[in-house]
Amino acid sequence: MHNQIKRIIKAKEIVDIIFDYNRMIYLWNINDEYSIMIHINSIYSKYPVEICIYNAVNPIAPRTLEENVMEGLRFLNGVLNAKMLDLAKDIYYH
Repeated sequence: MHNQIKRIIKAKEIVDIIFDYNRMIYLWNINDEYSIMIHINSIYSKYPVEICIYNAVNPIAPRTLEENVMEGLRFLNGVLNAKMLDLAKDIYYH
């Protein structure tokens, strides 16, 4: 039972990341610069450890809104891959 709850929580995290990714694309498509920056900041505040690691590996800061969006999407994709791998390992090994 405990493992099932952990898996449900991990699956919800994956869904949340996909939602954030799609929201970023939506905000970019409607060209809402203010909401994009708020959304990027909210994403980074959700994953402080991951963003520190990401910034250490990718030290060049984005300069334009487009670069911010692309970096945000790249970051979310990396977090999504890590969370999916973690869930897959949990399912396979338990």
